[in-house]
Amino acid sequence: MESVTSIPAAYEAYIHLHGKRPASVRAFVEAQSVTEADFYAEAGSFFALERKILRTHLDTTLERLAADPAYAGYGAREKALACMFTWLEVLTPQRTFVQVASTQEACLGLSPYLQALEEPIKAWARNLVRDGITSTEIADRLLVTQWYKDHIWAILYTVTGYWLRDQSANFADTDAFVEKTVNFYFDLVQPNSLDSGLDLLRFVFRIS
Repeated sequence: MESVTSIPAAYEAYIHLHGKRPASVRAFVEAQSVTEADFYAEAGSFFALERKILRTHLDTTLERLAADPAYAGYGAREKALACMFTWLEVLTPQRTFVQVASTQEACLGLSPYLQALEEPIKAWARNLVRDGITSTEIADRLLVTQWYKDHIWAILYTVTGYWLRDQSANFADTDAFVEKTVNFYFDLVQPNSLDSGLDLLRFVFRIS
């Protein structure tokens, strides 16, 4: 009998081959020579299994970044770009699966499938923002700073959606979209004349 740990890979392969979800859990497990009990030990539904698979792809993305010796020396902007491009690099061989799995009914405009990424990406983004503030690449703007992680999550979500719709060769349009979006955002959060003015006001009122 096939190992239970191979069920996610078998499910992903099934979608790549057929371009759609299996008709039922029973139909899927019989084709894989495993039992329904084996499937439900892995996940409670196709939707739950898809979210688990997507999280695995995100874990692979973050592991690749951490294993890249050059990554540690990047600034916040370059780390964000590296994350977006590596994420798409990991997803591209699984594009059919992602397209099928992301067709869940949206909740408040967000695919429940992609929502599985929200917390782990925000956790990664918190570290990115902290390091960016330390290096002065990102401005610490009081109450606004707490939302930076949410902005970065929104960028990854938007980039993924754009990639799913992109029909350009080698997804060249997505590459351009990533660069323009990330660069625009980091231009906004980097220290600027407004931050200098606020610092001056704080200093003046402190000594007056």
